Amino acid sequence: MQARIDELEIRIAYQEDAIQTLSREVHRAHEALAGLRAQVEQLVGSVDGLMRQGGGAHEKPPHY
Repeated sequence: MQARIDELEIRIAYQEDAIQTLSREVHRAHEALAGLRAQVEQLVGSVDGLMRQGGGAHEKPPHY
């Protein structure tokens, strides 16, 4: 009986460690995703600004 309890305690310890490791990785991924979202928003703003400045960006160039 004691051996079974010891085995279960060892399993729980490994599972708790795995959960903590996964939790840290999920947190890192969340932070990375937030950074990427901010970059995309900045790029969208830059492209929008360039499109407004360009005005005739969709016109054919004179050499066509």
